[in-house]
Amino acid sequence: MSAIEDGGRAALGHSSIFTPEVINDIHVKAELGRYRMRGFSLFKKIPTWDDLTFLPGTLTRFVIEGYREKCETRTVIGPKAKRPLVLDVPVYIHPAHMAVRPPAFDDYPGLAASIWGWTAETGGHALRLILSGLFDRWPTLNIILGHMGEMLPFCLWRLDSRFKIYRPKVKLERMPSDYVRRHIYATTAGACQAEALACTIAALGAERVMFSVDYPLEDSLEASRFIEAAPISEQERELVCWKNAARLLRV
Repeated sequence: MSAIEDGGRAALGHSSIFTPEVINDIHVKAELGRYRMRGFSLFKKIPTWDDLTFLPGTLTRFVIEGYREKCETRTVIGPKAKRPLVLDVPVYIHPAHMAVRPPAFDDYPGLAASIWGWTAETGGHALRLILSGLFDRWPTLNIILGHMGEMLPFCLWRLDSRFKIYRPKVKLERMPSDYVRRHIYATTAGACQAEALACTIAALGAERVMFSVDYPLEDSLEASRFIEAAPISEQERELVCWKNAARLLRV
């Protein structure tokens, strides 16, 4: 990537998504051999080749509708070792660009991406998993959704209301809102709004909401200031900021 001058300092290229400050920050971390996993405020040294543990892209095969193989998120690395590494983690569904863009988004690439499309795409995938009966088959499975649960906590009543008038493809044991409340954790990534946080806590409970930032798409300092000043109780703040993540992710 070629360097350009930016106010007397070198900026590595330019991007329609990342600011020059973010690009420089990435470059500095690369030179230092250190990086920040800002979602949970960790700071670690980049491992050398000898430190690397190679894992498959997923802990199990992809979960798809009608797929009946056991959905196992627990895996053991080095099962014959004296101290094997055991991972028992939830599944995080993160947005991506739409494979097929609805006509309503034509000529508006930002609308199809992080303005609205990512939420529609990711929230829709989570709902498909619910309607497929996945959580009836695997009741211990948990899913994490960013951006205040991709807005699902705001629509629970309507999900149930509309579900009642459609003939479901798979008979479910409970209403859709029950699966959202029991199996989905929401993070605050990219959603620094007090009203949205209050709604998510009210809908899911403070025990199922986790603080996170959306670096480099959002400003980490703004996210930190938001959660510190959010109008919630100190007990809820502790749960959201670290206790829930520590329990769920075993960190």
